[in-house]
This record gives sequence, structure tokens and C-alpha cells, in this order.
Amino acid sequence: MLVNQYIFVNYSYNVYNVNMEIIKNILILRLSSLGDILLSTPLIKNLRKKFPNARIDYVVRKEFADVLRYNPHISNLYIFDAANGFQGLLELKRNFKKVGYDLILDIHNNIRSKILRFGMKGIVKRVNKRVVTRWVLINLKLNIYRSIVPVPIRYLNTVREFQVEIDNEGLEIYIPKDARETVRAVLSDLGSGIVIGICPTAKHNTKRWLEERFAEVAFRLHEIYGAKILLFGAANERNECAEIEEKILRRSGRIVYNCAGLFTIVETAAAMDLCNLIISNDSGLMHVASALKKKVVAIFGPTVREFGFFPYNTTSIVLEHVSLKCRPCSHVGLDKCPKKHFRCMREITVEQVLDASRALLHEK
Repeated sequence: MLVNQYIFVNYSYNVYNVNMEIIKNILILRLSSLGDILLSTPLIKNLRKKFPNARIDYVVRKEFADVLRYNPHISNLYIFDAANGFQGLLELKRNFKKVGYDLILDIHNNIRSKILRFGMKGIVKRVNKRVVTRWVLINLKLNIYRSIVPVPIRYLNTVREFQVEIDNEGLEIYIPKDARETVRAVLSDLGSGIVIGICPTAKHNTKRWLEERFAEVAFRLHEIYGAKILLFGAANERNECAEIEEKILRRSGRIVYNCAGLFTIVETAAAMDLCNLIISNDSGLMHVASALKKKVVAIFGPTVREFGFFPYNTTSIVLEHVSLKCRPCSHVGLDKCPKKHFRCMREITVEQVLDASRALLHEK
């Protein structure tokens, strides 16, 4: 078992003979998901620094639009509704042609983004997903990664020839005042003292630590610190969070608040900003915590650091079972453990998560 605070390789670029003056309109394609979009915010910010007068537009799916809606570095946000299908993509392309983009950055590089950029006249740059290298690691268990490059740096590598620098400020999420006011009203009886945020869900089952262990950690942290607990998740995950809430309430008074489904994305971020520590699976909410510069205990099962999705540029401890030969079994997670033992999560203990939590809470 490894508890890891990690440092990644430095970003660097090569200078090419590119006429910077031709870059007046920039389009970024990244339709989903929550974590990936947040991981693109250093690209947005540093593009704005390099091209302060350029038009920088971004295409995102409707359900994730709030993540970027208040970002001051974006000129225009194109919102794609997946319900509109292929016709919706064609409508977006018509809008693109009206603008005429000089630089198109496809940091999604899937079928939809390929349709969106097909036939566009500007310079097109695509993210390198390291698909072959990833496949070899997952399926053959051969690690041929030469270095661990976090996803934000991969995104920035798409513009290395334009001499776009990278700062050390990490991810960003902008929270409007009314979102903070909404959260304060809902959590008006939260009071003072230590607040722990727990994100016990993930899109795929194999990326979820055990519910009863999250509940045990929450109760123990309350015993040690008198901590209040905020549970975070999406609307369709509220029942799962309610089960954890019930397990905690059986042993304590009113110390836990089930926030799953109560808030929008930016309101969830506002609630997370009240926390002293976030304990999370490998999920989009982990990246929200990173964007807020929160201390993070991250619990990783089927995925590994080579994929580049660990907490970025925030104080964190990553718990993972590095000695398991079956890891990684997927880069996104699966519904069931292929080996049927789920050791990658079952062998991460309550005590290990508590130790990591205490270490971060005591760090100044």
C-alpha cells in the first residue's frame, strides 16, 4: 500500500516559427466530463495570458456548463445539448463558421469533437491521450510510460509551439455570490469547527470505496475532532449518500448533512469551500476540491497515476494498492471487479484513511 504526495515532471515547450499575430479567435473543444473540464482550466487561463486580446470560446455539454459559465477568461461558451444529437453538432458548426477560428484545440478527441472540427480552416491541435500506451498497461500490464504527465499538462502541450507558459496556480472554478448565499441558507445550522467533506460516489462501481467504511471514517473523525460531515454527490446519487448518512446517524446526533442533489455544480463547490478536508474517490468532485485548493485524501482503486488524473496542484494524499498485479483494470472504472475480489478497494482500510486525514488536518 502506498500513501503518496506526488510531484510530476515539469512542463516544457519547443519554440517554433509561428506568427502569433494570426491568432485572434481560439476555440476549445471539451464537451465532458466534470473532472476533465476542470482539468482544462489551466489551459484556458494561460491561453488568456498569452493572447490577452483574443476571442477564446469553449464548447461544453449542457450539464457541465456551470463549471465554466463564470470563468472570466472565456469570451463565449457554446453549450451542446446531447439530446439534440447530430443536428445539434451541425448547428454548432454553422456558428463556428460565422466566427472563423484561427486555432482549434481539440482536447476531447472523441467522435463528437472530431465532427465539430472536421473541415474547419484554422490550425487544429489535438490532445495526445496516449491511447496505445494506456492500452498496453491495462491489458498487458506492461508499463511503457516514460513519465507521468498530468492531464492539465497534456492539454497545455497542445499549444506548446505557441510558447504558452504554465503557472503554478492549479485548477480554477469561479463561484458566484448568489451560489454562496444559497449554500449558507441551506447549511445555516452548520456552525463553527472542523467540517469534513466526503465524496463517496463515482460513475463506475469499481471506483467506489465501501459505503460502511466512509461512514466509519466520518464517525471517527467526529469523535476525534467534533467534525461536521458534508456528503456530496449528484442528484441520482442522493440515495447512496442517504444510506451513508443513516449509518452515521445511528451512532451520533445531527453531525451529517446529505448535500447530494441539493445543489448545482457551483453551489456544490461553494459548500465544499466550507470544508477543512475532502475525502473522495477518483471522481469529478475530487477535481472540484483540487480547484478549491482543499486538502484531499483520494482513494484510488482500478486506476493508476500514469493516467494523469490524480489531484492536481493541491495538498493531497493518494491511497492506492500498488502491489496488486491486476491494477489497472480500466482507466475509467467498471461496473464489477473483473477478478471478483475487489481487493484494490477492500484492502484500503479505515485506519489508513483516518491516518491520512489526520496528517492533512494537522498540516499547517
